[in-house]
Amino acid sequence: MLRKLTQKEEQPIADFENKQPEVHQHPMICLFDFDDDVHQELKRLKFNCVKGNLGSSIKVNNQPYTERLIRLNYDSPKNLHEFDIVMLDMTGTKIENYSANDHSLENAKGSKAYAFRSHFPEQVFDPRPITVNIISKEIKDIVKKRSIIIAFFGQENKADYEFVEITSRGSVVIDRPSYSNLDFYSSNVFRVERHGSKAVAVRNEKISSILEKHLSEIEYSNVFKHPTTWRDGTSQKIEDFIPLLLNDREEIISYAHLVNNCLILVFPDMKEKSQFISELFKTYLPDVMPDIFPYHGEFGWLNNGEYLLPNEGALLRQKLELSVEYRKSLQNIEQ
Repeated sequence: MLRKLTQKEEQPIADFENKQPEVHQHPMICLFDFDDDVHQELKRLKFNCVKGNLGSSIKVNNQPYTERLIRLNYDSPKNLHEFDIVMLDMTGTKIENYSANDHSLENAKGSKAYAFRSHFPEQVFDPRPITVNIISKEIKDIVKKRSIIIAFFGQENKADYEFVEITSRGSVVIDRPSYSNLDFYSSNVFRVERHGSKAVAVRNEKISSILEKHLSEIEYSNVFKHPTTWRDGTSQKIEDFIPLLLNDREEIISYAHLVNNCLILVFPDMKEKSQFISELFKTYLPDVMPDIFPYHGEFGWLNNGEYLLPNEGALLRQKLELSVEYRKSLQNIEQ
């Protein structure tokens, strides 16, 4: 009996060829302060990623004998500790003008409220150092499990804060903490401010070939000293700390640090981060931490079309042509 083809059977061959896999739920990735092109590239690679931000600096324009109450404007997932990969871009600066509506106590509850106080001569309030300190408490839990933390370092920004308690009698300073925007995890890695652009990749590391492609894009603002430990009566370099990039004085400007079950990667600023990060996620990270990449690691890369074995492209094309021919023959028979 003749029957009419269903809509599904009549769909164009092109739709069949261009069908894309769904986004893989693992690993869970959180991106702090990265440009949209990085987010879009990871989405193109079918990674499950969300965006966060460390907050924008606020142009307060304080005058003598005046003060402003400031609320933090960062955005972070409430379940950040559940993420497998956290990435921090500390190389950019976002500035917005002070708005009283954004920092009012209109929705305060109870007899006390809390805020940060900014007063003359401060002209720009930078929330990022204390925001990084808040996020570092979540990172402390992430480091305890199999995870990856990636940070791109820019210039260090240190800030002194006045944390005030506000009641009906006015405001009282209850704490004066000081923080750095680069202290995102607990480490004994000593750093010194130094700027430059000349870099060389450390040989015999799996990531060297990727870094070498981007040496001309690097701008570093810090150099690091290899941490040591006292063992067998001598001071010896920690083996879990691996230099990745050196400057022309052979000082460390990029490193990998294995802390508990976590891989921490620190890179200098790069002009084209999206391409570099794309290569990291396609090859290096699934290779060194395969259990975090259940759909990308081990043999997962065989199915993503990025790397083909000899003659594999021709075989895949032949397979597709056979599939298309089969569908056409099946349609003719049914008609």
